Amino acid sequence: DEMICFIGGDISGEYNYSVGFKYNQERDVYNPVALCFDKEGAYKDKSYHETIEKGYFCYALGLGDGNAFVVARYGSDVEDDRYEGLWFAIINTDLEVIREKRVELEEPYISYGEAIHALMNDKNEIVVVAQIADDILSVEDYDNSYDYAFYKLSKECDLLKNSYLKNTSYYADISDFTLIPNTNLYAVFGNGMNHNNVESVFYIDDDLNFISCTLFDDPSNYPNFLFPENMCVDYWFDEKTFLMSAQSSRTTGVNKWKPLVLKMDVDMNVIDVLDLELPDTTYYVSQYRSMAYVDENTIYVSTYWHRNSWNEYLPNVATIFLMNEKLELLGRKDFEMEHFFNVLHVQP
Repeated sequence: DEMICFIGGDISGEYNYSVGFKYNQERDVYNPVALCFDKEGAYKDKSYHETIEKGYFCYALGLGDGNAFVVARYGSDVEDDRYEGLWFAIINTDLEVIREKRVELEEPYISYGEAIHALMNDKNEIVVVAQIADDILSVEDYDNSYDYAFYKLSKECDLLKNSYLKNTSYYADISDFTLIPNTNLYAVFGNGMNHNNVESVFYIDDDLNFISCTLFDDPSNYPNFLFPENMCVDYWFDEKTFLMSAQSSRTTGVNKWKPLVLKMDVDMNVIDVLDLELPDTTYYVSQYRSMAYVDENTIYVSTYWHRNSWNEYLPNVATIFLMNEKLELLGRKDFEMEHFFNVLHVQP
């Protein structure tokens, strides 16, 4: 009657954290769970159902000292779909809570959405972005008409600043959240803050104020659109160029999607591209963290694909590609399983 799913994770020193939820089908309730293992494969796991009755971990951020910063959204009523609070915590390798901070939404907002991301800036501050909804229909129907909440915390989990940002677009997906190097600017990848309802990136400053939004595809360039989705930016070459994995519906074969690796600039111009399409299969770039940058000669991109044409959501093969900074493909390896699974994130 229970299912466990890990949806995020990160490395911290010699330890690897994975976080997610345990779902009780009989009670229809989610509880946060975490897993920590070392290089030898020894691990500990823990459910935080006594701390949070309804909720789950959305993100983990390694702090480099063996500990990890984790974010969970939670709700006070197990009978409805609202999650009105966020739980920030520092956990150690025994999965004990060292420090914690809870925040709840201010009016008129009533619930956090599913997309929550966190990063560490150059001042060793933790910055979190989350979807927020002011309409119960958005929550119950998985509508994308969310606004944004930003939080800045110390490494001791003290809340330093928060900011609400009104979304000017119908959609508000967040596929990635990154710090632009050598600046005090942050980039939110997804499809919010624009009136075209297409994939874009918008920038905010260190005071968590909106600066500008740039579309990936110039509307005047139709039909030569890139159509990227599930963008993951795991490496910035400098403050103007970055490496991004994505999936696109601009395919040449029978498959519905193809995975790409792109070298881009901040104006969304494509500098170089590695097309990983296989025309006789149906490929997907896995959601959330599909790229892991280790060094200039070791970059992993994860994909998953399915063989069952009657149900596109039942993949049973994952492929990990290996490449370098020059976007040269160095190798690939397939992983096949009998049961349903997909690769939700990869970590260096």
